[in-house]
Order: sequence, then structure tokens, then C-alpha cells
Amino acid sequence: MQTEEKPGGESAHDSALNIRFKVDCEELKVHTDHLTVREILDLVDADPSKHYIVELGKPENIPHTNLDEVIHLREGAEFITVYTGDTPVS
Repeated sequence: MQTEEKPGGESAHDSALNIRFKVDCEELKVHTDHLTVREILDLVDADPSKHYIVELGKPENIPHTNLDEVIHLREGAEFITVYTGDTPVS
């Protein structure tokens, strides 16, 4: 499939896939409509071995603990990271 080239080197196909979503209140923009849990954690520098994500939703939040699960992104989706590592006690 060919895509139309736009000024600046971006294709018309790419611009159609500019999905904006938030992780821990940080706005991100990607050129795909799906990412794995691991890829989302990597985008915000959260260690996948010590975190998972929760998709904030209405009426309920959805935990995503499988790092290889493919998340189908939608414009304006919101996620939070959850830390699962050890918590030091003082």
C-alpha cells in the first residue's frame, strides 16, 4: 500500500495514526493504534519487571499485567503505572 507524502517527510498514512494518550498524566503520541504493555512501560521509562499498567475507564479500571498483551489504543486513553517491586521499610 502506498502512502501520500506530505511536506516534512510525513506520509498521509502516518498522520492518520497519530494517537494521543496519557500514562501517569504524561501525554504521549504514537504512530500506531496498538502497543504491548511492555512497550507502553518502556515509553515512560518504567521497569517492566517491576510495573504493570492500569487502563482508566468508565465504569471500571482494567489492569494489564501480561507484558506481551497487545493494547488497542484509542485517542485520549489514560493509563497509570503500578509498582510491584519491594518497598523498603525504615
